[in-house]
Amino acid sequence: MRIREFTLKDIPDMRRIHAESGLPQNCLPDFESPLFVVKKVAENGSGPAIGGFLKLNGEIFLLLDHSKGTPESRWEALEELTGEGLHEAYKVGLDHVTAWLPPEVEKQFGKRLESLGFQRSPWNSYTAILR
Repeated sequence: MRIREFTLKDIPDMRRIHAESGLPQNCLPDFESPLFVVKKVAENGSGPAIGGFLKLNGEIFLLLDHSKGTPESRWEALEELTGEGLHEAYKVGLDHVTAWLPPEVEKQFGKRLESLGFQRSPWNSYTAILR
């Protein structure tokens, strides 16, 4: 197999491979989105066999001082901060942002995130550390 850059001519093959895989529709990349910054294809003599696509994603980090203000004032500030932050993320071109929560935080904070419009992903996450 040979690795090369993806081209728009590969779209029909990628759509076919996706359809044959039985994956959900949201696993098909938007091939022309500028958020996909790495697009590679592995091909053999008869055409593309594998497509690999890397999409930019916004990761949320939250630092909260529990000694400042009341729980109500912190919640109001978090709602406002979230709204502004998500608006800014959209303005710079992101189409989603993600918060990864440690299990001990998710038990309490997950419901708060859901009330802010976040959805708990049913998919497991695996991370490659690139440092």
